[in-house]
Amino acid sequence: SYTTSKTANKDKVTTAGETIEYTITVTNTGNTTLEDVPVVDEMIGVNTTVDVAVGESATVKGTYTVTQTDIDNGGVIRNVAIVGEGEDKQEPDVETPVEQNPSYTTSKTANKDKVTTAGETIEYTITVTNTGNTTLTNIPVVDEMLGIDTKIASIPVGESRTVKGTYTVTQTDI
Repeated sequence: SYTTSKTANKDKVTTAGETIEYTITVTNTGNTTLEDVPVVDEMIGVNTTVDVAVGESATVKGTYTVTQTDIDNGGVIRNVAIVGEGEDKQEPDVETPVEQNPSYTTSKTANKDKVTTAGETIEYTITVTNTGNTTLTNIPVVDEMLGIDTKIASIPVGESRTVKGTYTVTQTDI
């Protein structure tokens, strides 16, 4: 007989590109040497066998690289291995929480430092930058003076999107 366990080297993940190292442990709790026990974990590319002497343990390690989809989906990254086969098959698993931190910054610039006459136009650029760890979607951008009421469909992590609008200077402004 044997027991199995699976551990991850991270308590949580926050960034695409991080790696999680998984350790699968098979411990022989019986009174005969275990030979050619299959250990399969597709998520980390493991497909091997282990031999385990009585009272000993064998470990198999592999890594997984966190994707942006993992971060965007939130929740947990669940990894399951299959050890053994038939009636003796065990499926040790481990869940690593995904911490989402959506955030963004905005800025607004004008293409002129000053205006002097009615009828001049000022082009404004509104920039929204994704400073969090999740892909942002459907970000509303509203500027009543410029007549802007739109949504930015998507901003990947670390990227920016701009919305432009034009204002015509009035005599009252002058």
